[in-house]
Amino acid sequence: MKQAFQSEFLAEEIQARKETQERAEQGIASAIEAIADTQQGREFLWWLLEICGVFTTSYTGNSDTYFNEGRRAIGNEVLHRLVKVKPEIFQAMIRSGKT
Repeated sequence: MKQAFQSEFLAEEIQARKETQERAEQGIASAIEAIADTQQGREFLWWLLEICGVFTTSYTGNSDTYFNEGRRAIGNEVLHRLVKVKPEIFQAMIRSGKT
């Protein structure tokens, strides 16, 4: 009896966390879409990707590489989400040379 209760509780907890995560993901996707839909937003996204070093190598030959890779990882996550939500916008940004 106790085992069944725990299993049911865990299943409900897992489902609740999954739903919370899905809502958060949808919120992030909506925010990126709203940003990418404006000229200023696209300029900001391009700037962010550039300062994160997404389009450059991060290797320096010393410990700065670790810092650069951390920064680049953030940029790659932003890029991944942008391409997932608005692939046509990113393609247009590349074609136009930024935005």
